[in-house]
Amino acid sequence: MRIITRKTIRIVLILLPVLLMVYLFTASEVENPESGNTNGNRENLTDQTLEDEFEVFQEFEDFNEKTKYTDKNTGAEKDKTESTGNSSNDEAESSDEFLPMDSADEFEPMNIVEKDSNNKSEKDALFFLPRDRIIVLLISFVGVIISGLLVKSRFGRKLRFFFMVAGLIFFGFYLGGCPCPIMSFFKVFLVFRGDFQATTGVIWFLGLAYLTYFVGKTWCGWLCPLGALQEFLYKDGLYKNQKSNTIKKIFRTGRVILIISMIGFLLFTGIIILSQIDPFKPIFNLFYAPVSLITWILIVVLIISSILFYRPFCRTVCPLGLVLGLVSRIPGATRIRTGENCNSCTRCEKNCDMGAIDIITHDRAVFHEDCILCGDCMENCKQEAITLSTDKIQNKIQITKEISK
Repeated sequence: MRIITRKTIRIVLILLPVLLMVYLFTASEVENPESGNTNGNRENLTDQTLEDEFEVFQEFEDFNEKTKYTDKNTGAEKDKTESTGNSSNDEAESSDEFLPMDSADEFEPMNIVEKDSNNKSEKDALFFLPRDRIIVLLISFVGVIISGLLVKSRFGRKLRFFFMVAGLIFFGFYLGGCPCPIMSFFKVFLVFRGDFQATTGVIWFLGLAYLTYFVGKTWCGWLCPLGALQEFLYKDGLYKNQKSNTIKKIFRTGRVILIISMIGFLLFTGIIILSQIDPFKPIFNLFYAPVSLITWILIVVLIISSILFYRPFCRTVCPLGLVLGLVSRIPGATRIRTGENCNSCTRCEKNCDMGAIDIITHDRAVFHEDCILCGDCMENCKQEAITLSTDKIQNKIQITKEISK
């Protein structure tokens, strides 16, 4: 009874993000106040947002025209109220913040929160999700849960190819790679600069991290369009030394240093440097946005490196895989584990293209930061010593029962 209760609670926790998205979808209005574009990914600003910003700017200009107050350095005419007395002078001095600007570049766009037809408050609008984005989140979370179940069975692992194709088409080319969970990871750090907003991508990232703890790191190996694109480009055998300990150490160390550097740059400048050099979004939006020469160079570098190396971006740059791997290390998390009946045949290590398993050097260790939960290690293990489970002791008991049968 105790085990049933524990499993029931875990199932409820797994379905919690899905139930939340269903609730938000049913509670939201049919009319989408955020976009007239069903994809919601090709344009950052809607027409309504631009109209609101123009209205604010127009009110600013009308105020200056009405008061006829210009910069002191220009020597222009001041407000007529300045000549009425000392009290009027104080009012004129208090209006210095409304001095006209020298150029249009000085007008910084305001963080306008779009409002719906019922005139919701700014706080409510900040956390409002349009229905089309809720559907994207719902598909993502359901896909992660289903793939987490399929990877445990031999038949389910054969469906991984179709999941990758669907993820590449839907999350990649259809949605244009936006919202991007990788960029959303960096946006979470904007809270330290006071710029944090609960955007769709941030909720997406937090939802993936939450589900990874319960069902495993299946997003990376089954649904991620970035990983699928690299995997389809990869040609096995062209560079045979990519699984060497030296290469793996360089990739792991370099990724940590690079991600820490990008986080530090973000905290000091507020700029997500990866968004300036990301080659994936131009590929997914090749016919919708202009592509610069530098972007073309990065696309060529990505294609060549993906042909030679298995998922080079995932192993050297991607912060999402690193964070989800750290989530998998939390006690009680669902992750790949090796059992006591492992005879160190190294079949799993040889068949792991990510180089996430080290049988000899690190005593059957699994580097979850590199693991994408593709299931190849479980598929090729003759001893059935590798399983996807939540508890190491339960894993050993399960393997013992299977062997005894």
